[in-house]
Amino acid sequence: TWGFQFIQQRESMIDPKDDMKKVLKKVTIQPFHTVPKVPEDFFDNSWKSLQVAISDIFANEKQKRSIEILYRIVGDISLIQKDEQLYNALYAECNKKICERVELLYKACGETEENYLCLFDSFWKGYKDQITKLKQIFLILERAYMIKSSKCKSLWKMCMSLLNAAICHIPDIFKKLLSSIYALIKAERTSGMNEKIRRILKSAVEILIELGHYREEFENDFLEQTREFYEKESLKQIETRDIKFYIGYMLSLIHISEPTRPRLISYAVFCLKKKKQ
Repeated sequence: TWGFQFIQQRESMIDPKDDMKKVLKKVTIQPFHTVPKVPEDFFDNSWKSLQVAISDIFANEKQKRSIEILYRIVGDISLIQKDEQLYNALYAECNKKICERVELLYKACGETEENYLCLFDSFWKGYKDQITKLKQIFLILERAYMIKSSKCKSLWKMCMSLLNAAICHIPDIFKKLLSSIYALIKAERTSGMNEKIRRILKSAVEILIELGHYREEFENDFLEQTREFYEKESLKQIETRDIKFYIGYMLSLIHISEPTRPRLISYAVFCLKKKKQ
């Protein structure tokens, strides 16, 4: 009995790794006799898939291939050091699609001020979503090439630059946008408006800020029109109203610049906050 227990103890003391060493075999990986080559049409075929995806994004259609697969395609192109070629193709394709979308804004210039700003608001929301989807696909390109080598350091800046160029190329669009903003601001000051109109005004001003036109193209005229309006309105009211009514009326007119306004802040407060940042 003692001998049997001793044998069991010896077996329990044996390191399992010693048995594994006897079983393990050395595997040697041999190199290829010839270095694998990337097919000559690899970039062209990959770009066709990405081009279809870009078209679907700007057309607001469902993607034919998943974001993960498209992301991997961009990664493979980056591995073969075709980043610059891919960026140039992406830039040209986005420019083409953006010009097509901006053309629709030009065709709608005959709409009323409210309808036109509603259309612009819808366009702006969709455009920001489209940039987000593009970024999900081309994130590797943005980090590996755009940040280091391109003039536009991000997809967002590239798309904003292209949109600005497309709109400036058709001056009627910008003129219609500004005249619509001024018209609805005037309507608010004289007769008031609902929150929907204030929201689309806020969106329109956001577009001016993002495209870099707020200060030079809008701010000065806006402040001048505001000054003229309050001067005329104050003279008109002070001649016909008592001082109590006059003070209350003027306070009600300047509500658009009041930071403590309930619910959504007005477009004027939005502009001031944006400038401070």
